[in-house]
Amino acid sequence: MTALLALRSILARTCCIILTFVWSELLLASSAAAERPSLEYQVKASLLFNFLSYIEWPADAFTDDSVDLFLCVVGSDPFGVALEAVDGELVRGRRLTVLRLAAMESPESARCNAVFFSASASENVAHTLPYLRRRPVLTVSDQLGFLAQGGMIEFLITDKKVRFRVRPEAAKRARLALSSHLLRLAESVITD
Repeated sequence: MTALLALRSILARTCCIILTFVWSELLLASSAAAERPSLEYQVKASLLFNFLSYIEWPADAFTDDSVDLFLCVVGSDPFGVALEAVDGELVRGRRLTVLRLAAMESPESARCNAVFFSASASENVAHTLPYLRRRPVLTVSDQLGFLAQGGMIEFLITDKKVRFRVRPEAAKRARLALSSHLLRLAESVITD
């Protein structure tokens, strides 16, 4: 009888250990999946990083040559770790620094040279774009109608592929020069 109780005890402990192991593996897998952005946002992160190479900022956009280029993600961050890979890379001779901001009212927003407005920041777009309109800040979003609100680059999905539209007049008002190569890559160029 004691042998049977000992066997039950061993089996119960073994089951608990196995269940704990399986449960922890499931938790790790789900948290890793939560950090990894969808393929769509991996592509958008890559495009966003590359856009920065095709933009020329005016000299007075930076206090000196050693100042970083700040890419700000406003609202919830759909890119996850995809932008971590480019944080610290050189863009046009400047180190890229990625900042995540809840809203453009953050004191850190004054450092932004490029801003991506996530879907959760739609209210922020309406009152922020007029303020940014004449500042040398590249504005990008995947919100439908972003260009009509005064944005510069809008992501869209066409035939299950990530594409983008450009509104060069908005960039020109902000004293940003868009490369002709960027304009050729755009699905469409919206003129005022």
